Amino acid sequence: MTIVIPFNDALGLKVERFEGGTAVMRLPYRDDLSEGGGALAVEALIALADATCGAAVFSTLEERGAVATVDLRYDALASPPVGDDVCATAHCEAPSDGVVRVLCDVTAPSGEALGRAIATFVRDAPGRLT
Repeated sequence: MTIVIPFNDALGLKVERFEGGTAVMRLPYRDDLSEGGGALAVEALIALADATCGAAVFSTLEERGAVATVDLRYDALASPPVGDDVCATAHCEAPSDGVVRVLCDVTAPSGEALGRAIATFVRDAPGRLT
């Protein structure tokens, strides 16, 4: 199943893996998403984490339905390396019929931890959230 989300597409997010409650996405480096020092801005990392969490939740749906972020906390641990892409890996914890907790690690290509997100999402059957 292919889903295009305009904001994610505008950021240039790339889906690396998407199945069974897990998603891995990559944010390619772009100058227009960087801070003054040349590293990707923390706001871009938060958007990456949110999108990756949402993809992980979406991957748990048996049929197309809606998912929505209820809450997301992002703890920045380090600045991304200047000029490098950034990856995020999200895993759903015990998804239920409605509310899902998701953990997401944001890392540099070297594997260095850059941040961690903890999010709560709702997922629903087709038509109930829309």
